[in-house]
Order: sequence, then C-alpha cells, then structure tokens
Amino acid sequence: MHFTKTSLLACALSCATVYSFADTAGKETSFKEQGSPKLLMAEKNVLVVQNNTPSSSSQATMQEMQPATSPTPSSMARLQNNHCCEPYLTVDYLLWTARQDNMSYCIPTSDVRNQNDTLIKNKVHNPDWKWGSGFRAGAGLNFRHDGWDTYVNYTRFHPEAASGHRNLKEDEQKLIATFPASAVDAFSGYEMNSAKTRWAFEFDAIDWVLGRNFYVSRYLTLRPFAGLKTAWIEQSQYLRYHAPDNGAFAETTFFSRNHQDFWGIGAEIGLDTAWYLYKKNLSIIADLTLSGLWGRFELSQKQRQIVAGQEFDNFNLKDGYHAVRPVIEWSLGMQWESWLYNETMKFSFMAAWEEQVWFNQNNFATLSASVPLYGERGGDLSMQGLTLRGRFDF
Repeated sequence: MHFTKTSLLACALSCATVYSFADTAGKETSFKEQGSPKLLMAEKNVLVVQNNTPSSSSQATMQEMQPATSPTPSSMARLQNNHCCEPYLTVDYLLWTARQDNMSYCIPTSDVRNQNDTLIKNKVHNPDWKWGSGFRAGAGLNFRHDGWDTYVNYTRFHPEAASGHRNLKEDEQKLIATFPASAVDAFSGYEMNSAKTRWAFEFDAIDWVLGRNFYVSRYLTLRPFAGLKTAWIEQSQYLRYHAPDNGAFAETTFFSRNHQDFWGIGAEIGLDTAWYLYKKNLSIIADLTLSGLWGRFELSQKQRQIVAGQEFDNFNLKDGYHAVRPVIEWSLGMQWESWLYNETMKFSFMAAWEEQVWFNQNNFATLSASVPLYGERGGDLSMQGLTLRGRFDF
C-alpha cells in the first residue's frame, strides 16, 4: 500500500513537472512572437510549422534577423531580395532663403544724435532677401552587417542675388553708408542721397556618412551617424553710394566690389529620429547634424570713386587665411513610407522644414575708420526653408 501511494505521488509530480515545462515553453514562444518580427519595419511574420519544427528557410530567416536577442533591432528596409546590400536613391527639392548678418548698406537719417554722438531712431536697411530653388541628390547602401548603412549626397543652392536701393526722401538729411566705400574716412563730409547694394551667393556641399537605423521602442527609431563634409561657398557684394555737390565737396560716386571664397572639409556627426504614428507608415522625423570644417577664405575688395567726372582707384585689397568654422543643421517634418511589389521595393516621401547656420561666414574685407561707428563686419550665414524628399529602395 505504501509503495502504491509512493508510486501515485511520483506519477502526480511527474505530470505536474511535464505540464510546467509545457506551459513555460508556450510562454517562451509567446514572448518570442511578441518581441521580434513586429519590431522590424515591415513587421514580417516568421513561419512556424506544425510540432514547432521550422523549415530550413524559416531557420535561415530567424538566424539572420535575430530580433529577440538584439537589444536594438535594425529598422533598415529589409527587402525580399537576399542581396548582401540594398541600394537606395534620394532626390530633394529645396525652397530656401539665405541670410547673412551685418549686410546692411545704409541708414537714412535727419542727423539727430544724442550726447554720445550716436544716431538715434534711424532704420538700418538690409538687402531684400530672396527665396530660391535648389536640389539635393544622394545614394546609399543598406548592409546586412548589423543593419549598417552608408549614404552620400550633393547639395546645390544658388539663389537669385539679393539687392537693395534707397534714395533720400524729403524729410531726411542724408544717407549714412554702413560699409566703407573708400580707404579713407570719406563719408564724414559728404551728404549721400543714394545707396545701392547687391549680394550674390552660391552654396555647394557633399556629405558622406556611415550610420545605423534601429528601434529603441515599438514606434521610435534612431539613426546615429558620422562621416565627412565638404563645402564651397562663394559670395560677391557690390555697393554704390552717390553724393551730390554740396558746395564743400564736388559730386562724387563711390564703388566697392567685394568677393569671398570659402572651401572647407571636416568631420560631421548627427542623429536622425522617426516617431511612427500609424502602422509604421506615417512618422514625425527630427534630425540634427553637427560639423566643423577646416577651410580657407580667399578675400578681395576693390574700391574706386568718380569725383567731378574723374575716376580714381582707391585700393585693391586681398587677403587669405585658414580657419575652422562650426556648422549646425536641423530639420523637422513628416514622412510616409510604402512597400511595393511583394516587399521587393520601397518608396518614401518626406516634407520638412530645414535650417542651417554657418558660423562667422561674413568675412568681407574692410578698411575704414567709419566701420566701428556703425557696427563691425563679421556674422553668421543661415539658410532655411522647405525640403521635399523622395526616396526609393530597391
């Protein structure tokens, strides 16, 4: 009887152990099903055959993807083509405007000053900044090695020149030039009645980066990246001031032509983010890039004047030096992604507001005692506007 009771107890314990292992196995399967393929961009399901024995193709797929064992599963566009890498192309349309600090060219005034001999209640005139079109074209590769990717793009933005023209009004005494048009302090005795400026700007840049796009939660992806950036920035500034004959000075016209070339190369780092809102198709994107470019400035300034019909060349100034210039870029917008042809291709469209600041890019040469009175040269270059992007993975 004792042996029978013992046998029954052992049998009951064995059944409980088998049930416990079965229940644990079921929970592990459920955990794997929860944690993996849905974290991938397309939310592909891993096929499981009867009696929990996967086919060879399923085993290869599971071994390759391994989402359950990776703390940061890759979110790259894994297409069904079994290639070692998957290329993609991007094309951007840019509707931007460019601005630069300290580009004023005149101050209309009635010559009202305070006790410190400083002008008060006068409006500074800047060029009429223009909006212009540009483009950006790029190509990249998504690698199967840990979900890495590499991307290179070229940006071109050559907007229409910004200009400004101001004539003296009846209630004004004179126009004060805020940029030197002569090597001497020539403006103190003249009463300017006309001022004109024109600023031409051309921007070209190439970026190459290596990054990895991965999930940190079910609906949030991050893509840190690092690489190189090179840029060419060309600027030209033309100024013209006219002063009539006032009895003390003959009629005089001042001209100034300034040119600046910058080329630089340096490292860049950044982070792209995507916050998915609807079925992994619609997302809010927010990107940030920091870079520092070691480059060279080539500067020149030519100034001349016409006095009573006779032309005089004041000077021809040239300068050149190397410097490091920091750059910050960021954008915020929306993106839509769609898979095509049985997930063998993918298309995405993005619309974002993009901004860039290139620090201390205004290095036009100056040579005049009148400049410190109304503000030193120097200043940052900024570009901002709408960016529309189409991307095709294949």
